[in-house]
This record gives sequence, C-alpha cells and structure tokens, in this order.
Amino acid sequence: MKSSKPYFLEATYRWLIDNHRDPHVLIDAFAPGVMIPDACHVDDDHCVLFNIGPEAVSELVLGDDTVSFLASFNQVVHTINFPLSAVRAIYCVDNGRGMFFDDLDEEEWEEDEAFDAPQKSPKKDNPFRLVEKNNESD
Repeated sequence: MKSSKPYFLEATYRWLIDNHRDPHVLIDAFAPGVMIPDACHVDDDHCVLFNIGPEAVSELVLGDDTVSFLASFNQVVHTINFPLSAVRAIYCVDNGRGMFFDDLDEEEWEEDEAFDAPQKSPKKDNPFRLVEKNNESD
C-alpha cells in the first residue's frame, strides 16, 4: 500500500489554511536527503520548524515522496527540499493543533505481509460493571 503520510500532510495543511492558521512543518534535520540552508536553526532534538503558509513560502510542493518550497533566510532565497520521511509533524504553533507522526516508516510495510492478530489473553475479571440508571428523581 502507498504511504498515508502525504495524504495526512496535505489534508492537515488545507485544514489549517481553511481555518486561517499558519501551517508549520517540523522535520528531522539529520534525516537522509534533507537539504536546508545553514541559516536554519536546528534544535537539540535535531529538528527544524518551517512556516509553510502561503505568505511565508512560494512554490510549495507537497509530493508523494518529498516536500519542497522556496523560502527567504536573511534576505536570500533558498530552495528547501526534504523527503517525506523526515517530516515529524505539521501543526499550528499558536494552538498546537495538527498532525504529529510517529517514527514508524510506513514504506517498510509490505502489502503481502501477514497481519498478526492480537493474541487473546486469558480471561480476567472485567474492570467495568453494568450500572443501571435510576429513573427516580431525588
């Protein structure tokens, strides 16, 4: 199966734009294939945060395998290009709403890989109990 990540990335981008929010993408700066200018601030977790809103970048391409755009740093326009596998999140920094991706690389899944159903555990006491609603008013 194709990766769902590009679909979630594009849908979240559109959702943030439709709600008048600036979408920011958080990427792993040390992931293979990441090309960013030296002017970018890399945090302690090796991540870089880019505002990819329409007023911040131009020629944005949210592709099936890569993300690219033009952005200005210190009044110099740079081409930013990174693989989708480097994307850790797309969200609004104002309220934290968006989509965060785990480290699982979907492309490693194989279509013909058998699905391992969870094993049934021995029956335990049910922690829930049925409570009947009392219709009498107090």
